[in-house]
Amino acid sequence: MSVLDTRTGELVPVQANLVTAAPVDAVVANQKAYYALCDALLDAGDWQRIGRGRFKKKSAWTKLAAAFNVSTEVVDDIEVRDEADNLVRAKFRVRATAPNGRSATRTGVATRADSFSAREHDIVATAETRATNRACSALFGLGEVSAEEADGRAMSGGSGEDSGVALEGPPPKKRRSPGRGLATPPKPGPAVPIEGTDALQDRLRALPIGLREAFKEWRRSRGYDWPPIAREILAEMAGEVSVLEAERDAEEEALLREARRADDE
Repeated sequence: MSVLDTRTGELVPVQANLVTAAPVDAVVANQKAYYALCDALLDAGDWQRIGRGRFKKKSAWTKLAAAFNVSTEVVDDIEVRDEADNLVRAKFRVRATAPNGRSATRTGVATRADSFSAREHDIVATAETRATNRACSALFGLGEVSAEEADGRAMSGGSGEDSGVALEGPPPKKRRSPGRGLATPPKPGPAVPIEGTDALQDRLRALPIGLREAFKEWRRSRGYDWPPIAREILAEMAGEVSVLEAERDAEEEALLREARRADDE
Protein backbone atom coordinates (compact mmCIF):
# COMPACT_ATOMS: atom_id res chain seq x y z
CA MET A 1 0.00 0.00 0.00
CA SER A 2 1.33 3.44 -0.97
CA VAL A 3 0.28 7.06 -0.53
CA LEU A 4 1.26 10.20 -2.41
CA ASP A 5 3.77 12.46 -0.65
CA THR A 6 2.46 15.95 -1.42
CA ARG A 7 5.90 17.49 -0.82
CA THR A 8 7.84 15.33 -3.28
CA GLY A 9 5.08 14.03 -5.54
CA GLU A 10 6.32 10.46 -5.04
CA LEU A 11 4.49 7.36 -3.87
CA VAL A 12 5.64 6.26 -0.43
CA PRO A 13 4.99 2.74 0.92
CA VAL A 14 2.86 2.62 4.07
CA GLN A 15 2.61 -0.19 6.60
CA ALA A 16 -1.04 -1.28 6.39
CA ASN A 17 -1.20 -2.93 9.81
CA LEU A 18 -0.24 -1.65 13.22
CA VAL A 19 2.97 -3.13 14.54
CA THR A 20 4.37 -3.30 18.05
CA ALA A 21 7.17 -0.94 19.04
CA ALA A 22 9.35 -3.95 19.87
CA PRO A 23 9.19 -7.75 19.49
CA VAL A 24 6.19 -9.27 21.28
CA ASP A 25 8.29 -11.03 23.94
CA ALA A 26 10.04 -7.73 24.75
CA VAL A 27 6.70 -5.89 25.05
CA VAL A 28 5.36 -8.56 27.42
CA ALA A 29 8.59 -8.51 29.44
CA ASN A 30 8.42 -4.71 29.79
CA GLN A 31 4.88 -4.85 31.10
CA LYS A 32 5.77 -7.57 33.60
CA ALA A 33 8.74 -5.46 34.69
CA TYR A 34 6.40 -2.50 35.29
CA TYR A 35 4.16 -4.52 37.61
CA ALA A 36 7.21 -5.95 39.38
CA LEU A 37 8.47 -2.39 39.91
CA CYS A 38 5.11 -1.39 41.41
CA ASP A 39 5.23 -4.33 43.82
CA ALA A 40 8.78 -3.51 44.91
CA LEU A 41 8.55 0.29 45.02
CA LEU A 42 5.09 1.05 46.39
CA ASP A 43 3.84 0.41 49.91
CA ALA A 44 0.39 0.30 51.48
CA GLY A 45 0.24 4.07 51.87
CA ASP A 46 0.55 4.54 48.10
CA TRP A 47 -2.75 2.80 47.39
CA GLN A 48 -6.39 3.69 47.98
CA ARG A 49 -9.06 1.01 48.23
CA ILE A 50 -12.32 1.62 46.36
CA GLY A 51 -14.83 -1.22 46.29
CA ARG A 52 -12.89 -4.45 45.70
CA GLY A 53 -10.12 -2.69 43.79
CA ARG A 54 -7.13 -0.59 44.76
CA PHE A 55 -5.77 2.42 42.92
CA LYS A 56 -2.52 4.39 42.94
CA LYS A 57 -2.50 7.69 44.88
CA LYS A 58 -0.40 10.81 44.27
CA SER A 59 2.59 9.39 46.15
CA ALA A 60 2.59 6.30 43.92
CA TRP A 61 2.62 8.28 40.67
CA THR A 62 5.35 10.56 42.07
CA LYS A 63 7.57 7.56 42.92
CA LEU A 64 6.99 5.95 39.53
CA ALA A 65 7.65 9.20 37.67
CA ALA A 66 10.99 9.48 39.48
CA ALA A 67 11.80 5.83 38.68
CA PHE A 68 11.12 6.38 34.95
CA ASN A 69 12.83 9.81 34.96
CA VAL A 70 9.58 11.40 33.76
CA SER A 71 9.21 15.16 34.09
CA THR A 72 5.93 17.08 34.42
CA GLU A 73 5.03 20.67 33.58
CA VAL A 74 1.90 22.78 33.84
CA VAL A 75 0.67 23.63 30.34
CA ASP A 76 -2.24 25.82 31.39
CA ASP A 77 -4.20 26.77 34.50
CA ILE A 78 -7.51 28.60 34.82
CA GLU A 79 -9.15 30.05 37.93
CA VAL A 80 -12.82 31.01 38.15
CA ARG A 81 -13.82 33.50 40.86
CA ASP A 82 -17.14 34.83 42.06
CA GLU A 83 -18.11 38.50 42.40
CA ALA A 84 -16.42 38.64 45.82
CA ASP A 85 -13.16 37.42 44.23
CA ASN A 86 -13.41 34.04 45.99
CA LEU A 87 -11.96 31.12 44.07
CA VAL A 88 -14.73 28.67 43.14
CA ARG A 89 -13.02 26.48 40.52
CA ALA A 90 -9.51 25.64 39.34
CA LYS A 91 -8.53 23.77 36.18
CA PHE A 92 -5.02 22.54 35.28
CA ARG A 93 -3.52 20.93 32.19
CA VAL A 94 -0.29 19.06 32.89
CA ARG A 95 2.10 17.39 30.46
CA ALA A 96 4.24 14.40 31.47
CA THR A 97 7.31 13.77 29.29
CA ALA A 98 9.58 10.71 29.14
CA PRO A 99 13.32 10.85 28.32
CA ASN A 100 12.60 9.52 24.81
CA GLY A 101 10.37 12.53 24.08
CA ARG A 102 7.04 10.71 24.37
CA SER A 103 4.47 12.77 26.30
CA ALA A 104 0.88 12.81 27.53
CA THR A 105 -1.24 15.80 28.54
CA ARG A 106 -4.25 15.56 30.84
CA THR A 107 -6.69 17.89 32.68
CA GLY A 108 -7.62 18.08 36.37
CA VAL A 109 -10.44 20.12 37.95
CA ALA A 110 -11.27 20.99 41.57
CA THR A 111 -14.02 23.19 43.00
CA ARG A 112 -14.96 24.78 46.30
CA ALA A 113 -17.60 22.06 46.65
CA ASP A 114 -14.98 19.32 47.02
CA SER A 115 -14.77 17.47 50.32
CA PHE A 116 -11.46 19.03 51.36
CA SER A 117 -10.95 22.47 52.88
CA ALA A 118 -12.28 25.37 50.81
CA ARG A 119 -9.01 27.26 51.21
CA GLU A 120 -7.82 28.53 47.85
CA HIS A 121 -4.44 26.82 47.88
CA ASP A 122 -6.15 23.46 48.59
CA ILE A 123 -8.43 23.87 45.56
CA VAL A 124 -5.51 24.81 43.30
CA ALA A 125 -3.26 22.02 44.63
CA THR A 126 -5.97 19.39 44.18
CA ALA A 127 -6.64 20.38 40.57
CA GLU A 128 -2.91 20.26 39.77
CA THR A 129 -2.52 16.90 41.51
CA ARG A 130 -5.37 15.36 39.55
CA ALA A 131 -3.96 16.59 36.26
CA THR A 132 -0.44 15.38 37.12
CA ASN A 133 -1.59 11.93 38.21
CA ARG A 134 -3.66 11.46 35.06
CA ALA A 135 -0.83 12.62 32.78
CA CYS A 136 1.62 10.18 34.41
CA SER A 137 -0.94 7.40 34.27
CA ALA A 138 -1.54 8.00 30.56
CA LEU A 139 2.20 8.01 29.86
CA PHE A 140 3.37 4.88 31.67
CA GLY A 141 0.40 3.52 33.66
CA LEU A 142 -0.63 0.83 31.12
CA GLY A 143 -4.27 1.92 31.13
CA GLU A 144 -4.64 2.33 34.90
CA VAL A 145 -6.50 5.23 36.45
CA SER A 146 -5.49 7.25 39.47
CA ALA A 147 -7.32 7.01 42.79
CA GLU A 148 -8.91 10.43 42.13
CA GLU A 149 -10.31 9.33 38.78
CA ALA A 150 -11.49 5.98 40.15
CA ASP A 151 -13.31 7.83 42.92
CA GLY A 152 -15.15 9.89 40.31
CA ARG A 153 -16.20 6.77 38.42
CA ALA A 154 -17.49 5.17 41.60
CA MET A 155 -19.57 8.25 42.34
CA SER A 156 -21.12 8.17 38.89
CA GLY A 157 -22.67 4.79 39.63
CA GLY A 158 -19.79 2.43 38.77
CA SER A 159 -17.72 0.64 41.34
CA GLY A 160 -14.36 1.45 39.80
CA GLU A 161 -13.43 -2.23 40.15
CA ASP A 162 -12.83 -2.77 36.43
CA SER A 163 -9.95 -0.26 36.24
CA GLY A 164 -7.94 -1.02 39.35
CA VAL A 165 -5.81 -3.84 40.67
CA ALA A 166 -7.77 -6.64 42.29
CA LEU A 167 -7.05 -7.04 45.99
CA GLU A 168 -5.19 -10.12 47.10
CA GLY A 169 -6.84 -13.16 48.61
CA PRO A 170 -9.79 -15.38 47.69
CA PRO A 171 -13.33 -14.02 47.64
CA PRO A 172 -15.19 -14.26 50.94
CA LYS A 173 -17.09 -17.48 51.54
CA LYS A 174 -20.86 -17.37 51.52
CA ARG A 175 -22.50 -17.96 54.85
CA ARG A 176 -24.94 -20.80 55.10
CA SER A 177 -28.48 -20.11 56.20
CA PRO A 178 -28.92 -20.57 59.96
CA GLY A 179 -30.56 -23.86 60.83
CA ARG A 180 -31.55 -26.75 58.61
CA GLY A 181 -34.52 -26.44 56.33
CA LEU A 182 -34.76 -22.67 56.73
CA ALA A 183 -35.23 -20.67 53.57
CA THR A 184 -32.53 -18.20 52.54
CA PRO A 185 -33.72 -14.67 53.31
CA PRO A 186 -34.60 -12.76 50.14
CA LYS A 187 -32.17 -10.12 48.93
CA PRO A 188 -33.33 -6.56 49.42
CA GLY A 189 -34.72 -4.93 46.29
CA PRO A 190 -33.43 -1.72 44.72
CA ALA A 191 -33.94 1.50 46.63
CA VAL A 192 -37.14 3.31 45.71
CA PRO A 193 -36.54 7.00 44.93
CA ILE A 194 -38.30 9.31 47.34
CA GLU A 195 -40.37 12.27 46.20
CA GLY A 196 -38.21 15.11 44.89
CA THR A 197 -35.41 12.90 43.53
CA ASP A 198 -36.46 13.39 39.89
CA ALA A 199 -36.47 17.18 40.28
CA LEU A 200 -33.00 17.07 41.82
CA GLN A 201 -31.80 14.86 38.98
CA ASP A 202 -33.06 17.43 36.44
CA ARG A 203 -31.13 20.18 38.24
CA LEU A 204 -27.97 18.07 38.15
CA ARG A 205 -28.34 17.44 34.43
CA ALA A 206 -28.51 21.20 33.86
CA LEU A 207 -25.05 21.67 35.43
CA PRO A 208 -21.82 21.63 33.39
CA ILE A 209 -20.03 18.29 33.46
CA GLY A 210 -17.27 19.61 35.73
CA LEU A 211 -19.77 20.63 38.39
CA ARG A 212 -21.65 17.34 38.05
CA GLU A 213 -18.37 15.56 38.75
CA ALA A 214 -17.85 17.83 41.75
CA PHE A 215 -21.26 16.76 43.10
CA LYS A 216 -20.38 13.09 42.65
CA GLU A 217 -17.13 13.59 44.56
CA TRP A 218 -18.97 15.40 47.34
CA ARG A 219 -21.59 12.63 47.52
CA ARG A 220 -18.93 9.93 47.62
CA SER A 221 -17.05 11.71 50.41
CA ARG A 222 -20.14 11.47 52.59
CA GLY A 223 -20.93 7.86 51.72
CA TYR A 224 -24.24 8.69 50.04
CA ASP A 225 -25.63 6.39 47.37
CA TRP A 226 -27.90 7.41 44.54
CA PRO A 227 -30.85 7.76 44.71
CA PRO A 228 -31.13 9.24 48.23
CA ILE A 229 -32.99 7.02 50.67
CA ALA A 230 -34.00 9.64 53.26
CA ARG A 231 -35.49 13.10 53.06
CA GLU A 232 -32.69 14.51 55.18
CA ILE A 233 -30.11 13.25 52.68
CA LEU A 234 -32.17 14.58 49.78
CA ALA A 235 -32.31 18.00 51.43
CA GLU A 236 -28.55 18.00 52.01
CA MET A 237 -27.94 17.04 48.38
CA ALA A 238 -30.29 19.79 47.21
CA GLY A 239 -28.32 22.30 49.27
CA GLU A 240 -25.07 21.19 47.66
CA VAL A 241 -26.63 21.49 44.19
CA SER A 242 -27.68 25.05 45.06
CA VAL A 243 -24.03 25.87 45.83
CA LEU A 244 -22.95 24.43 42.48
CA GLU A 245 -25.70 26.32 40.67
CA ALA A 246 -24.43 29.54 42.22
CA GLU A 247 -20.92 28.71 40.98
CA ARG A 248 -22.27 28.04 37.50
CA ASP A 249 -24.16 31.34 37.46
CA ALA A 250 -21.09 33.22 38.71
CA GLU A 251 -18.93 31.67 35.99
CA GLU A 252 -21.47 32.44 33.27
CA GLU A 253 -21.77 36.04 34.52
CA ALA A 254 -17.99 36.42 34.49
CA LEU A 255 -17.83 35.14 30.90
CA LEU A 256 -20.65 37.49 29.90
CA ARG A 257 -18.84 40.47 31.45
CA GLU A 258 -15.68 39.47 29.63
CA ALA A 259 -17.56 39.28 26.32
CA ARG A 260 -19.13 42.70 26.88
CA ARG A 261 -15.72 44.17 27.70
CA ALA A 262 -14.29 42.71 24.49
CA ASP A 263 -17.19 44.20 22.46
CA ASP A 264 -16.61 47.63 24.02
CA GLU A 265 -12.95 47.53 23.08
